[in-house]
Amino acid sequence: MIRNFFCSMFSSSTDVMPDMADISPPVFNPATGLPMLGDSIGGVDVGGSPYGTDIHNSTSGSLGENPWE
Repeated sequence: MIRNFFCSMFSSSTDVMPDMADISPPVFNPATGLPMLGDSIGGVDVGGSPYGTDIHNSTSGSLGENPWE
């Protein structure tokens, strides 16, 4: 009985171990380097920027200023 208990604790059951094929690498926003929420390129990163953009880095200098003038 005790032997069965210890054997069950150290067995390599597939029910206990996650399937490595189901684990995907994290997705990072290339513009900010921050991880994306939900591991998707269709969402936003943890800083709130959409994939491929950085809403916190502005070339205009201040909000409301037209960078093309």
